Amino acid sequence: MNLKPILRYQCLEVSKAFFPFYFFIFLQNFFQILIDPSPDTPSTFRGNEIATMIVCFVIGILIFKNNFRFFTSFSVSRKRLFFGFLSGLGLTSLAVSLIDTFNFAVFSKFMKSRTLYLIMAQNFFGKSPDAPITPSLIFANWLWCFLEYLCVALFGLLIGALYYRMSKPVKIIVSVGVPSILFLILPLIDSNLAKGRILHFLVDTFVWWVNLSLKTGSDLFSRLAMAATFLGLFWLLLRKAEVKA
Repeated sequence: MNLKPILRYQCLEVSKAFFPFYFFIFLQNFFQILIDPSPDTPSTFRGNEIATMIVCFVIGILIFKNNFRFFTSFSVSRKRLFFGFLSGLGLTSLAVSLIDTFNFAVFSKFMKSRTLYLIMAQNFFGKSPDAPITPSLIFANWLWCFLEYLCVALFGLLIGALYYRMSKPVKIIVSVGVPSILFLILPLIDSNLAKGRILHFLVDTFVWWVNLSLKTGSDLFSRLAMAATFLGLFWLLLRKAEVKA
């Protein structure tokens, strides 16, 4: 199974989004060092990982439609496409997680910037925001970023395939209905009928999930299980997807 053409094409497409993204990130870091090089500056969270997750999610959504049409026009099998999407997004997640971890390891020597992983570890485990940067901490941060980016990208791929399979009326209903349920109907039900129990349950679930994701062993297992779930659902959508004009 030759995946090189699919990987090469996807890497070219993904690089168009990430080159300007990381150019801005590096430029921002350099200016921050020049403007405020004081070692007494408090540790801050700059949101780089959240921005990377958003880009990975959007790429996952957008990459399906064009790539599916392009490669099926060359009679590429669904199975080959499946492994091509997985390999492409896996390599993308690996690359950007290494870049983000490199940025953290290097720029933290010049400015007190902390990653999303460290901020959550501080809030949930009581770790100091100014804890020394050790190799084990860098590895844990990289693994967390890699698994997070991979799951987010695969979820975006699943959403992209799901939208591709929908008809236009269904797309409109879903696009309007889901936000309305989440941000209008559900809060009304929670405040008037459930007396806040729904929000309390969601907060408790989120706290449980964050605690789980900050432990390397459980994080690895839970994220791989999540990725496998997204991939299984994606395969069900991909195997019978028709090429649309």
